[in-house]
Order: sequence, then structure tokens, then C-alpha cells
Amino acid sequence: MIRLPLTAPRRRALTVAFLGMDGAGKSTTVRNVAKTLAHLAPVQQYLGWRGDGAVDRAYLKIVKAIRMGVLINHRRHVRELDFEQRLEYLRARPTQAELALYLVGLYHRYTATLDRARDGGIVLFDRFFCDLVGADDPRPLPRLATKLVPTPDLAFLLTADEQTLRARRDAVDVARVAEFERCCLSHPALRGRTTVIDTGRVPEAAVAELAIQTISRRGDFVTTTSCARR
Repeated sequence: MIRLPLTAPRRRALTVAFLGMDGAGKSTTVRNVAKTLAHLAPVQQYLGWRGDGAVDRAYLKIVKAIRMGVLINHRRHVRELDFEQRLEYLRARPTQAELALYLVGLYHRYTATLDRARDGGIVLFDRFFCDLVGADDPRPLPRLATKLVPTPDLAFLLTADEQTLRARRDAVDVARVAEFERCCLSHPALRGRTTVIDTGRVPEAAVAELAIQTISRRGDFVTTTSCARR
């Protein structure tokens, strides 16, 4: 008779996503939340366009080759633009080959982070597939990629008014900000589980406390903290 060792099933980590345009305060909030919950050893992970791992470095090299190929070959959809305009176009609208590579890189980071999280721990995702959920791209691959975005347990959409964003970033496209927020709030993976926080009106420390208060409602593994209210 073969006896197998008895092991308790591993509890899934609580996944918390922080979304928002550049300058909204995502990275700062993630750091502040992680610092406050340091006793729980939360895992932090950036899930934006560029990562810092070997897979992402390889990805960027391939993307560079793809972009240079498009620029040199003067493909039809960019033929009427000069070199600088074509480069700017590709930055704003990546090719579908780039998006396929991007999705692979994101999922690699996402799954690797969940594996690193301790049993029943917390994972704080900075940006969390923002480039997919916050874009309305009608091409087939982007539409498919958007549907493949995993569902976090909790999500926070950090917003700010135009003046605040401009103070933090040089260039702000107001229309793009509004479209991004609309796409995030209507995305199936985020709908009904996203808390909106205006970082332009709420002090930096209070933003983190508001997030922690919401996280604490998901289980008794998070100690209750005082929360500054607006």
C-alpha cells in the first residue's frame, strides 16, 4: 500500500489591481500599501508595457526589430507619413505581432508573480494590463487579448483632474484619459469590482488607507487600519 503525504491545499493569493493613467499615483499607492501591510509580506509586480525580466528584455528586442521593419518597408497604413510620424504612430498603435508578444510577456509576469505569493498572501499589481483594458482597438487580436485579461479580486482606478495630471506629467491627453477610464470601468474583468479614488482630492497617505480599508473587507488576514475619509 502506498501512502501519500498529507498536505493542506494551498490558498489562492488575493490579487489587487491598481489602474490609472500615467501620473495618477499607481506606483506611489502600491508602495504605500505594501509598506503598511509589510507584516503580510505582499508581493508587488508591475504589469505595464515594459518589465525588467529576461523575457521582457527579449520581447523589447523583437519589438524593435518589428518596428524597424515596418518603418523601412513603408507598409501601406503608414506609407503617407514621414519617418518621425510613422515612429509615433507605431508607439501609439502597436502592430498585432507586438501585441501578441506583449500578451505573452504579461501573462508570464502574472503567473510567475502568483507562484511567488505565499499561501493566502496578497499580490499588488501596478498597472495590471492597463494597455489592454484601457484601449478600444477594433483589430481582431487586440479584441481577443482584451477578453483574455484575468479577473482580479479587487481593483482600484486612480483618477485625477487635468491640472493634477499636468503637474505630474508634461503632456496629458484629456480625451485619452476619459476614454481610458471608460474602458476600464466597462471591462468585464473589472466591472463591479473596481473602486474609483480621485488622487487629486485625496491626500497621498489617505489614498493608501482607503485602499487598505477596502482590502481588509475581503478577509480577516488583513488587520483593520484607520482610514482618513474625504
